[in-house]
Amino acid sequence: MNNIYNSKYIQDLFDEMSSSYHFMNLITSFGFSEIWRRKTFNKIDLNGEKIVLDLFSGMGESLKYLSETKSKNKEIILLDFSKKMIQNLKKKQEKIKN
Repeated sequence: MNNIYNSKYIQDLFDEMSSSYHFMNLITSFGFSEIWRRKTFNKIDLNGEKIVLDLFSGMGESLKYLSETKSKNKEIILLDFSKKMIQNLKKKQEKIKN
């Protein structure tokens, strides 16, 4: 049980569940994860030139709301320590582009 505070354990855990993360997050939060994200981004002023840093960005769930802001002059930096989460995010972005 001491492993739960080990960063490698947590990284491996998120790598392992990366393919189902979005779905499981939606279910386990009863949809509130989407609601609080939308409400949060509605309250943040992202107009004008901004740099947005999304820590523990997971599968990039925040991108949907960031892209809806009026400002196109923003830099978005996504960081996550799960390599598979980032890989799945890149696949998701490729699907959106095509």
